Amino acid sequence: MTTRDAAGLTGVARATAGRPEARPASTTSRPSPRTAPANRLSVAERIEVLAVLNSAEFVDRTPEPVKSSV
Repeated sequence: MTTRDAAGLTGVARATAGRPEARPASTTSRPSPRTAPANRLSVAERIEVLAVLNSAEFVDRTPEPVKSSV
């Protein structure tokens, strides 16, 4: 029996029939806290970058063109 025939007989969409069953949500496990990336900017670096982005030279530009010109 094809998936199309089985879906027609059961009334379930073919796409749904091919999906794996969802795992039940676990109430006991908690997501682990995220650690900061190794290349994270310090507070001083972040302030400096924001000052450059907000300067008169770059105030009307998006970060991507600024990055290529700095």
